[in-house]
Amino acid sequence: MPWREPQIIHGAGRLRELPNLGFFAKAIGVIPAELDNHEASKLFIMQIRELNRAMGIPEHLDVIQNEDIPTLAKSASKEAKPLYPVPKILNAKELETLYRIVKGTKL
Repeated sequence: MPWREPQIIHGAGRLRELPNLGFFAKAIGVIPAELDNHEASKLFIMQIRELNRAMGIPEHLDVIQNEDIPTLAKSASKEAKPLYPVPKILNAKELETLYRIVKGTKL
């Protein structure tokens, strides 16, 4: 399964909320240590996008149908349970936005 995090982070404009992404990228040695965490996060996402392209993984999933998004979001929100740590549990409206980002819809 392709890694969708670049669209999710970048598309939702939440990059500034994830300073640890840059920290971890530097810690595992894939990003130069001298970059600040914000710049390291941006570079890491760019590298993931390049890797996805090199492996033929599409940037967006155009198989998602617009008319299905509300139902998908509602179903996904019912499954959200805080049984393991996640940065945020999304409500149905936020999940609709997420589906549109992954689909490639301009917001």
